[in-house]
Amino acid sequence: MTKEEIAKTYFKMATKIQNEKQFNRKVELNCKIHTFKKEHDLIVKTNDPTTKLFVGGDRIATIHKQYASKKINGEYRELKKKLLVMGE
Repeated sequence: MTKEEIAKTYFKMATKIQNEKQFNRKVELNCKIHTFKKEHDLIVKTNDPTTKLFVGGDRIATIHKQYASKKINGEYRELKKKLLVMGE
């Protein structure tokens, strides 16, 4: 797999586990993500609004949280959508 395909696949898996409601399915998806990370030497570093993906020490992509454009009760509401930005 290329680095771009690895990032896109991880992004799809992470989005799927976030939207899942049932605990058993979340556990299965978590196991799949864990084995996927081991197979492709993927390192995930999370800093609250962003998540960076590394393969072999090289940053391949960044996942950003998205927020609403209007303030509600004095703060911006976090949207369920996330944005994948491919990096070097």
